[in-house]
Amino acid sequence: APTVSSPHDLARPRSLVIGVTGGIATGKSTVLRELERLGAVTFSADAIARRVSQSDGPAFAPIVEAFGESALLPNGELDRAALADRIFTDEAAKATLEGIIHPLVMNELQQEIEAFRAAPPNQPPVAAVEIPLLYEVGAETLVDGVLVVASEPERQVARLKLRSHWPDARIRAALLAQLPLSDKIARADWVLRTDGDLADTLHQTEALWLRITQRFQEDNSCR
Repeated sequence: APTVSSPHDLARPRSLVIGVTGGIATGKSTVLRELERLGAVTFSADAIARRVSQSDGPAFAPIVEAFGESALLPNGELDRAALADRIFTDEAAKATLEGIIHPLVMNELQQEIEAFRAAPPNQPPVAAVEIPLLYEVGAETLVDGVLVVASEPERQVARLKLRSHWPDARIRAALLAQLPLSDKIARADWVLRTDGDLADTLHQTEALWLRITQRFQEDNSCR
């Protein structure tokens, strides 16, 4: 049976911007790609973060100034793996890096969302925005509703081991570093659980999409 739940479906909007968030390794990007395939315009905070921190991006010089030449690869780009290792064990370094990148990412996301709302290019006019730290940075104010992608901790651990090859201690620390999933679920407009296989996740995403687009069809039929 589908396990998409909706604590409080939203009223019919003219357009809808969904914030997609959840825990690490819960399948957020998979859900975002499927929403895009189904017809949503999609944005990604992580993609913007990578873009603004490239050598020609606005975050690059401040990061190098803060972390020094040791933060660079031989080709002059940021050594993202080394930076990730450092901020994992150094809270001050993490705060410094986030202080540089997060405002730039949120500003660009806001501009993209405002442009979408002003002239949605798709019908139905739905956008999905993947923001892993949505609640942590207060980004729920940018979106109309929040979809939390969730799974049991055991599934998160298994996925992290498969994709990152991190040691168990680092995986446990990564899970503990985020706002508990239970807190995110309590604040969500929709919850999609990804404890099953890929086909189940895609099925649930389509069910959610149909629920959302039905609202627009009902709205149009009343005009």
